[in-house]
This record gives sequence, C-alpha cells and structure tokens, in this order.
Amino acid sequence: MNLNEYQRLAQRTSATVGIDKVKNGCLGLIGESGEIVDILKKHMFQSGENPPFPKDKFIKEMGDVLWYVAETVSGMGMDLRTALDSSNEYVFREPITLEECSVLLCSVATSAYVRCYVDKHYEIAVHEICYIYATLLEMCKKIDTTIDEVADTNIEKLKKRYPDGFDPERSIHRPEYERKEQTESASTHLFNMRNKAL
Repeated sequence: MNLNEYQRLAQRTSATVGIDKVKNGCLGLIGESGEIVDILKKHMFQSGENPPFPKDKFIKEMGDVLWYVAETVSGMGMDLRTALDSSNEYVFREPITLEECSVLLCSVATSAYVRCYVDKHYEIAVHEICYIYATLLEMCKKIDTTIDEVADTNIEKLKKRYPDGFDPERSIHRPEYERKEQTESASTHLFNMRNKAL
C-alpha cells in the first residue's frame, strides 16, 4: 500500500478537522509511542524468563503511531508521501537497539508537539514527523517486518472497529477494553474477599 493510499484509508476514521487534526496527531504520537515503550518494558521485566517477543502486539502499536503520523500531516494540509520525502535523510548510521528506537520515538513525538504548540513552527514539526517515520522503519528492521505490513495491519484493525467510519461511541466502548476491565474487576473482588477472610 502506498503512503497516500494509507493516508486516505486512515482518514476515514478521523473525527477532527483543520488545526485540531495536528493537535490530535501530536498528542496521539506521544501516547502511542508510550504504549510501544510499555510493551517493551513489560516484555523485558514482567514476562518471566525468555518470553517470546510480542511481535503482533508491537506491530499494532506501530500502526497506531503511523495513523497519528497521517493525522498530523493531514492537519497540515499535506499528503503523506510529500511530507515524508525527506525521511531518508534520517537513516540511522550507527547501530541502535529496539529499546533505543522506542525511547527516541517518545522523545521526537514530544518534540513535534512542542514545535507545533509552543514554538508555532509547523515546518520544523514536519522534520520531526520524518524522524518518527524513519524510526518506525528502523523498528521494522529490528522485528523483521515491513512498513507495509504495519500499515495493512492498522487499516484492517480500523475497518473491523469502525466499519462505517469513525464512531465516538465505538471509540469509548471497545469490547477488548471492557473485557479487560471486567477481568480486572473480578480479580480485585476475589483479592478483597480473600483478604477479608484472612
């Protein structure tokens, strides 16, 4: 899938317009980058000895980052391919680990927000977006996938979640989160009952 086609399909699930797209995009980049770091942290420190890498989950989160790249660029009135033309300037010349890529992603996403909303330099923010994209490409190499697979996975997920375009109700009440909350609630209830019995 080419980048502009991805952007068009991604925008089917966007609920914002104009400058709000840029703000939604920048804030989303920070949040989704943090989720990538969280996956790595849990894999490294909370999964026991020699756990399998959660590649599918990681690809989904990378797709969410890519979605917010498209959202930010769309808010700037640009097509994704043109905006990312200079991303090849950000190729990593030194070896970098997946962990370092993830932390870098968070840092650059925060910088993009600052460029847009503190400094009001949208043209510099485009450079940050290119850096984010280059970091995603590097992460693809690290986990043996492609940016096309990331994009396709993201669009398929969004088609299932929002078959008729973005729906705020479906965004708030997502079955995968509600199941998790029910499980956590039941676990908490059992924990409290056990403590009362002691």
